[in-house]
Amino acid sequence: MLLYHAGLSYEKAGMFAGASYEVVSEWYQKGKELFEVSIKKKKRKRIAVDDKEITINRTTIFIWGTVDLDDEKTLAVWVSFGRNGLEAKVFLKKVRCACKGRLPRIFVDGSTWYPWAIAKQAFRNVQSYLSDLEALLSDYLVILNGE
Repeated sequence: MLLYHAGLSYEKAGMFAGASYEVVSEWYQKGKELFEVSIKKKKRKRIAVDDKEITINRTTIFIWGTVDLDDEKTLAVWVSFGRNGLEAKVFLKKVRCACKGRLPRIFVDGSTWYPWAIAKQAFRNVQSYLSDLEALLSDYLVILNGE
């Protein structure tokens, strides 16, 4: 259900789960209320963005995640088949929807795909991660991966 909710089609999510797209659809319909708690759009000061590469059944996917550093709430999770500036831009556009007013300071790990995407989405004051921030997001993404 998480893979579908995060952006994969029923068919692609089913491929990873070893189930048909009809079964994934049924699972999602039964459990979609788990995902209906929406993130309140509010003024945010600092957010951290990270991504994690995972391989399932010889297919590589990337899980993107964003956390508000002030209240430690997850703002967005997204799954993609690529990791580049365009993918980062699409993800950051989702993150913008959770922000009200002046966009927050954004913390990233210094990967090459972030600067262009951040500039296009008009986030401010890009900072490199402190090691504990990276650990926080990496731990969260590992939990999503089920490792």
